[in-house]
Amino acid sequence: MKNLKKIPLLASLVAALIGGVAVAADPPAEADPGALKTIMVDLGEQMTRVQTGLWVEDFVAISAGAKAVAEHPHVSPEERTRIQAALGEDFAAFAQADRKVHDDAVRLAAAADAEALDATLKEVVELQSDCVSCHTQFKQRLAR
Repeated sequence: MKNLKKIPLLASLVAALIGGVAVAADPPAEADPGALKTIMVDLGEQMTRVQTGLWVEDFVAISAGAKAVAEHPHVSPEERTRIQAALGEDFAAFAQADRKVHDDAVRLAAAADAEALDATLKEVVELQSDCVSCHTQFKQRLAR
C-alpha cells in the first residue's frame, strides 16, 4: 500500500474532526422521517458506521455507511418550506452543501468498494470536512 506514512496524519485529522462534531440527540420515537433533525441524526449514525469501519478496515461497512449518507431521505415539503424561510437567499448554498456531501459520499463508497485505504481515508476527511462546514454555516439557523 502506498503512502502508509500519511495514514497516521489522516487518521489524526479524522479523529480531530470527529471529536469536534457533536451528534444531535436522538429524535423522539414519533419523529417525522421527513424532518431535518431526524435525517441529521441518521446521517450521524451512518458517519459513525463509516468511522467504525475505518478503524477496523471493514470496507463493506464503510461503503454501506457512505451509500446511506449519499442516499439519505429528502426533507418533507413542509420542512423544505421551513428551511427556505429560515435561510432565505442562503437556501441555494444549503442545497449546494447537501450536494457536496452527496458527491463526497459517492466517492467514499467507490473508494471503499475498491478497498483502497489511502483513497478511502482521503474521502472520509473530505466528507467530514464538508459536513462540518455545512453545520457551521446553517445549524444554528435551522435548529428548532
